[in-house]
Amino acid sequence: MKSVVLGIAAVLVVMAQTAARAEDQKSDNLPQVTTVSAEAQDAAVKPAESEGSPALQTAVVLANELATAPLPPPITLTLDVDLRAQRVTVQEGETVKYVWPISSGMQGYATQTGTFQPQWTARMWYSRQWDMAPMPHSVFFNRGTAFHATTATGSLGSRASHGCIRLSPANAAKLYGLVNRHGLASTKVIVHNAGKEPEVARRKTNRSYQQASARQRGPRPSYGSVWGF
Repeated sequence: MKSVVLGIAAVLVVMAQTAARAEDQKSDNLPQVTTVSAEAQDAAVKPAESEGSPALQTAVVLANELATAPLPPPITLTLDVDLRAQRVTVQEGETVKYVWPISSGMQGYATQTGTFQPQWTARMWYSRQWDMAPMPHSVFFNRGTAFHATTATGSLGSRASHGCIRLSPANAAKLYGLVNRHGLASTKVIVHNAGKEPEVARRKTNRSYQQASARQRGPRPSYGSVWGF
């Protein structure tokens, strides 16, 4: 990466030098309307040569800034999510550490594919979209989509969520720890091999439940002890 930046900086300097030479040649072709001594000409030209043309000075400054700009940290943790196989492969550097079963979005709620970077984490989060459903050890990587724990471990290995990526409680805790240890900027999430179902679906809600106060509604009984959406 640094070699690419230095290469760009070098090209900028060369372009500026070429432009400066063209300006010098143009000025050489102009007729001389005054006559001055050779010593006076040298005195006038040498400072300009030492300072360089404005374009060259700008290119040098830009090149220095590019060369000294901090580079992003290297990716040391990769989370490769295979939606077809319903597996996530956890890789540190070049070493595969874990391969875990997952539950991604079910039909009508497909998990979005692409390459992402984790945005934030929460040891415990409650889904604002799905009636405050608990999401332990959440790692959010695409707006409201996150890795998180579920107690519906019997569904792992098949599509069962509303878009998030479910893991067993133990594996979600390990993943949460790994991401925080490596850092968000050094972690990459790759989600691929999705099916053809639509990625966005209309959310069904219970309005009377939503309108009740938090104290009145408490945990929704129909969900039982199942975590994760």
